[in-house]
Amino acid sequence: MDVSNPQEVQDGINKVLQDFGRIDVFIANAVDGVVVCAKYVGEVFKRQGTGNLIITSSMSAHIVNVPTDQPVYNATKAFVTHFGKSLAREWRDFARVNIVSPGFFDTKMGASPAGVNEAYRMAVLGRQGHVKEIKGLYLYLASDASTYTTGSDVIIDGGYVLP
Repeated sequence: MDVSNPQEVQDGINKVLQDFGRIDVFIANAVDGVVVCAKYVGEVFKRQGTGNLIITSSMSAHIVNVPTDQPVYNATKAFVTHFGKSLAREWRDFARVNIVSPGFFDTKMGASPAGVNEAYRMAVLGRQGHVKEIKGLYLYLASDASTYTTGSDVIIDGGYVLP
């Protein structure tokens, strides 16, 4: 589905409801997608009286990236993070909202030589993350083990934002 298209998002959410009867956990990515998806899944969570939205942001919400200048990316990720925290407060009676903020991972986004070198240089752990290392965080936030967790922005970056 094109998450920037409100009708496609609404249709997709309705299809899940038709097939499964409810939505327990929803993971949203991309700025427009986060806003549009939150609008429609929030309505579902409110009707259900429960729900769990996990938003993917970035460590870039917290830093000015080097060596690559990307002020628009940084600003949009900061928006996504703050939006998620604001939703956690607004939806406190019926849903939890948390944010995952990855650093450099061994994906296409983190694979440029400059990105790899910067990850090695800046991350306290001296390397990029492996995708398997982020899965557990999503599983935790999606599970009942995290029922007292809301409004959290969990940075998973090997210590990159520490220095």
